[in-house]
Amino acid sequence: MDKKNIQYLLLSSLTSSIIAFIFPFLFITAVIGSYYVAYCLGMNMGYNHQGEEYTMLAVFLPATIILLAIVCFLVYINKRIYGKARLSLTSFIFVQLVVFLGILVLVAYTLYDPFHIMDLLNAQM
Repeated sequence: MDKKNIQYLLLSSLTSSIIAFIFPFLFITAVIGSYYVAYCLGMNMGYNHQGEEYTMLAVFLPATIILLAIVCFLVYINKRIYGKARLSLTSFIFVQLVVFLGILVLVAYTLYDPFHIMDLLNAQM
């Protein structure tokens, strides 16, 4: 691999990492916004008065649309970069998946708060 291909691979990995870092925040924002819209429309959180479960659809549909838009954007950007680089497709996709999934898992793990740090901080106050 020459220097130009390595630059394209790093640029593409940077794009993937930025999108992976931003995605959980966008997803959470979409879920919170959808809950607010569902609340404003008079839906109960979970079930309506007849016991039909349609609030979760109202909540996760916008978040899923944002997910698909981000994935399409990532594929578009990486396709443009890949068109300029002379790399094997397998290695290119592997690097992108490792970077994207690695940072996504890291951010999601941090947001999940597995050690209950926020609970400990609230208990101290």
